[in-house]
Amino acid sequence: MKTEQIRLDKIIVDPEIQTRLEMDLEAVSDFRKALTDGADLPPLDVFYDGSSYYLADGFHRRQAAQENDDLTFKCNIHEGGKDDASWFSMGANKGNKGVRFKSGDKAKAVTMGLSKFPDKTQQAIADQIGCSRQYVQKIQNELATSCKLALPKAKKGADGKMRPTTYQKKPGTTPPPKPNVVAPAQPSAVVLDQLGVKIPPAILPLWERGDKAAKLLQNIS
Repeated sequence: MKTEQIRLDKIIVDPEIQTRLEMDLEAVSDFRKALTDGADLPPLDVFYDGSSYYLADGFHRRQAAQENDDLTFKCNIHEGGKDDASWFSMGANKGNKGVRFKSGDKAKAVTMGLSKFPDKTQQAIADQIGCSRQYVQKIQNELATSCKLALPKAKKGADGKMRPTTYQKKPGTTPPPKPNVVAPAQPSAVVLDQLGVKIPPAILPLWERGDKAAKLLQNIS
């Protein structure tokens, strides 16, 4: 890597590399004042692929310099193209370096990592951005659910093994429920009166009460 002055009009500012949802205008104003006062701001980070310079870090400083009508800015020049600049940009604010992320910026950085670098593991993306793997998993699930991200079936882990990108529950061992079987109705017992006549089931309770009462009177007499 080397550091030198580069003309601002030669530096490509690509929104697809920027991890922020929007520029912090207050930060731009502060940098403009610092430049006007003669402050020596940190260099920009750009990636050079042999023909183009892609801005990877220092979007607010570059904007302030442009608004101050500065023609050049000191830059750290890295070898690489647009994808290299994107990966670098994702980690540029790790550890609250520079202008801090606002609400939604970290989610955009994770989204960029998942979409631009599908072969990277969740842990690799988390380490680059400076967040937890669980947060990357959360954003990935939200994107997959809303069909905004097509996931590969498997990714290679740090140990070289391929693992599925989504958790699949193993088939359970619980046997399937048994069908409801209705037992056939048992035929009612046949009851005969003293003359051997069959008592119809519909009046059987009434007959039984009358029979008990008759036996009770017979015992009393």
